[in-house]
Amino acid sequence: MGKVDNHASGDFNNYQIIVSILFWINTMKLKYRIKFAGSDVLTDYDGMNYYAAREIGFDCKMQENEILINKSLNFSEVVHTIIHEIAEAEKMKLGWDYWLAHRHAYAVENNVENLKAVASKIKRCANE
Repeated sequence: MGKVDNHASGDFNNYQIIVSILFWINTMKLKYRIKFAGSDVLTDYDGMNYYAAREIGFDCKMQENEILINKSLNFSEVVHTIIHEIAEAEKMKLGWDYWLAHRHAYAVENNVENLKAVASKIKRCANE
């Protein structure tokens, strides 16, 4: 099994971007820890949360508050994936099955206004 990093590589070496994403998560009162991993860990997934991993049998030891993000993604993809994984995990915490929560998360991540608001907030925080 590959290594899971607590930081990003490639075009995500900008510490401020990572801090901004974490700041957004905290302001939403959602306590998640974002970790970055390679394709050797995530195989063909862009991201993974604890609840989805448990239900689909994804073989990776994760804590309930962790989200794994593929470190090969670009900034826009990371924003989409974080939103998706949080939306999915929050519904699965309430007892939704994976596929229902996954479809809901897909709709949330593709809500243009939601993404514009999140991207704008992240960019503002990164510039502070």
